[in-house]
Amino acid sequence: MEFSQFSMGDLSEVRDEPVISVTGNTLVPGLGTGPWWGSLLQALQPTEEVADASAHVADQLGEGYVGVQVRAHPTLSHKKTLAESPVPWFIDRMNQLLRERPDLTFFLSCDYPPAQREIIEAVPNVVASTKTGEYNSRQALVESVSDLLVLSRSARILEPYASTFAKIAWLMADRSIPIENSVKSQPAKPSKAM
Repeated sequence: MEFSQFSMGDLSEVRDEPVISVTGNTLVPGLGTGPWWGSLLQALQPTEEVADASAHVADQLGEGYVGVQVRAHPTLSHKKTLAESPVPWFIDRMNQLLRERPDLTFFLSCDYPPAQREIIEAVPNVVASTKTGEYNSRQALVESVSDLLVLSRSARILEPYASTFAKIAWLMADRSIPIENSVKSQPAKPSKAM
């Protein structure tokens, strides 16, 4: 089911649809009239398959890891993202964080295996999920949602410029963790306890 050019209303109407695609300038609940859509993301419960996949990766990371999401595919990634967030920037930033805290671990979500290998070879303490699904296949979507969950539970996120994937993980975490890219750094939202 595709929604575009009109308000979606209540998402429960489409809960059982096999595919939900939101495109264009669709009005998503929370843009002024309903609950903030970030709270809807936070309330989603993963399927058992997604929960198991994310738990498998998270078990290897421990507490306080940094989530790193890299877009490096030469034909599928946006040109602006490739130009502003090259793989060497991630390698340099990860190594800088390691100099500050040598016990730090990283979770790497990457769309391009050669870039993933390059980062793993250049930076210690990196855990990456294994990608087996073909682009946009059901398996690839399960792997992507699993990556979102692991990113959302990190202590900090390094994201590619002009990409929304890691921003979704940040919203799932209620903006409670710092997120940065090669152009901009955004601190965590102040906690209500402060």
